[in-house]
Amino acid sequence: MVRILVAGGEPGVGASAVAVGLAHRLAYAGHAVRLVRLAGDERAGGDAHAFARLDFAAAADGPLAPDALPDSDELLVIEASPGADAAALAAAIGAKLVAVTGARDAAPAGATLVIASRARRAGPLAIPEDRTLAAPTVGRLIAASGARVLTRSAEGDGALCE
Repeated sequence: MVRILVAGGEPGVGASAVAVGLAHRLAYAGHAVRLVRLAGDERAGGDAHAFARLDFAAAADGPLAPDALPDSDELLVIEASPGADAAALAAAIGAKLVAVTGARDAAPAGATLVIASRARRAGPLAIPEDRTLAAPTVGRLIAASGARVLTRSAEGDGALCE
């Protein structure tokens, strides 16, 4: 059983986006993936609800406590509440830690990967935020919204919405 804990240093730094991105990439690489949102803050319910609607990974429709994590052969991508003691939590649940930090936040000890959002300069283990990579394509927006297309651009459905 492989567990990856994604933890943000503060609300809004992008931990949910990173968790979903990791789950998406792993699922399309052929792994059985389960997305889990841990309880502990006011955003937990909404995040878990959103995770449950994704078609590429299994997920519960509500947040879970750390001691309620499923034991399965699925790869678990777990999002912690912002500000949680990420290193201690990762050790307690047997997970690799992916830390998502703000521009001024220090990376927690023991992090396998650090993603620095809103940072101008990143350290040796940090990946700076890239808005283009986060942008959806026209085709994904059409599919997600169920919209009827009246006219298409010359760039087609693969064009990025920035």
